[in-house]
Amino acid sequence: MTKKTIPVSDDYFTRRAKAISERYPPEDVRNFLRMQRRWTRRVVQLQALTPIQRCAVLFIGTFATPSKPFCFASMAYICSHVGCERTTVNRAVGILEDIGFMKVDRLKRGGNVYRICMPS
Repeated sequence: MTKKTIPVSDDYFTRRAKAISERYPPEDVRNFLRMQRRWTRRVVQLQALTPIQRCAVLFIGTFATPSKPFCFASMAYICSHVGCERTTVNRAVGILEDIGFMKVDRLKRGGNVYRICMPS
């Protein structure tokens, strides 16, 4: 008796990453890395953030690469790796969103997509 092989389909996270990648195309490597370095320096100097909030936001910012200029990590994942609570991350993201250092796309049933940007 032979076993039937079931084709392996993409798991949820792979499908989600593909869908988000189509929405946010890759950026120019040199310009993106320059902007990311400037963004990191400016966020580190922000007085409005507590040290743990700064750490959480920098953790989100390190996910962005020129080929995938976004972060769609779940809040539970961010909190477990940074060692803080959801409210801390939510406050930090809210502060950065208000001053223009981060854009958050809130998707229905899909979590959030975080993108770093420099305020104009």
